[in-house]
Amino acid sequence: MRCADTSFLVDYLTGDDRARVWLADNEDRPLHVPTVARFEIYRGALRADLPDGLSGAVEGLDWTEPLPFTDAAARESARIGHELREAGAQTNVADRLIAGTAREAGATLVTRDADVERVEGLDVVRYDDP
Repeated sequence: MRCADTSFLVDYLTGDDRARVWLADNEDRPLHVPTVARFEIYRGALRADLPDGLSGAVEGLDWTEPLPFTDAAARESARIGHELREAGAQTNVADRLIAGTAREAGATLVTRDADVERVEGLDVVRYDDP
């Protein structure tokens, strides 16, 4: 299973060629989106006061599959926060929640965010690598 983090979604929705090319090269399987990443996209659309606002952001993701933030994902996210703290590393809360959702589901996280590469046991694909 592949799942997109917020950086991928923002880049895709704003027309970034790297995200669009990666998706075209990997269109053979569905792309899941953690509900926390969906929240970040919806929040950003409302804050940006775009002409089509929230409805445009929702329609922009209607081809993806939601990956819910479950109780198991919450526990995994807490573990990730603890592991990173023990290692002297930090990430923001949303990144921990997205990483926890992906790791709990056994998903590969599609991102350009190098910070999540520090999460042990999380399969990460960087779409911005040359």
